[in-house]
Amino acid sequence: MSQDENQTANWNRFWSISGESDKLSWSKKRLIELLSPLLLNRKIVLDAGCGSGFFSKFFSEKNLEVYSVDNSDEALKLCRKTAGDKVRLKKLDLLKTPLHTSLNARFDLIFTDGLLEHFSPHLQLKILSNFRDSLSSHGIVVTVVPNKFSFWQIIRPFFMPGIIETPFTLRKLNLLHAKAGLSIFKSGGLNVLPIAFSPEKLLGKQLGMLLYTVATRDCQ
Repeated sequence: MSQDENQTANWNRFWSISGESDKLSWSKKRLIELLSPLLLNRKIVLDAGCGSGFFSKFFSEKNLEVYSVDNSDEALKLCRKTAGDKVRLKKLDLLKTPLHTSLNARFDLIFTDGLLEHFSPHLQLKILSNFRDSLSSHGIVVTVVPNKFSFWQIIRPFFMPGIIETPFTLRKLNLLHAKAGLSIFKSGGLNVLPIAFSPEKLLGKQLGMLLYTVATRDCQ
C-alpha cells in the first residue's frame, strides 16, 4: 500500500486493539505544557485526527468548544469514550472536506498530533491549506509530528504495525507551513528523554521524539 492510499482499515485495526489512552506519558505532559499558554482567549478548537480523544478531553476540560474529527470509525468510538458527550464528533476526510463548510465553524485553534506524517508532501500541503482557510481571524495551527532522528523511529514499527509514516525534520516542517501560507511564530522539539529532566532546549530540535510548530495565517 502506498502512503497516499486509504489506510482506514489499518487505522481501524490499530485503534480497536489500542484501548483507552488516558495514560499521561511524558510526551503528553510536554504537549500540555506547550498548549496551555496558547489557550488564552480561545473558544473554538478543532482536534484534527483526534485518535484516542486524549487531547479532545483536555480541551473540553478547559471549557472550550471542541470539534473532534477523524476518518476512522474505531478512533471516533474511542474518542467518544475518552472525551465524553461534550465534544462534537464527526467523521471527516481532511483531504476532501472544506472544514469550515462541513463543520460550519471557524477555529481559534486547530491541533493535530500524529497526522501529517501519514500523507505525501502534496497532500500534507492540501491539509494545511484546509486548516489555514478554516481559522478565525486570530486563529492558530499547532502541528505535532515525529522527528526523523528520534530513537522512536527504530522501534515504532513494532508498536504500530501496518501504519505507514514518513517522519520530519524541523526544517521540512517549517517549509511545509510556509508553502501553505502559514507564518510560524514558535517551533521546536519535545521529549528528548522520557524523564522529568529532559534537555529539550538544548537538543529538542535535533533529537526530540516530537517536533512542533505554532503558526498563524499569513496575512501577506
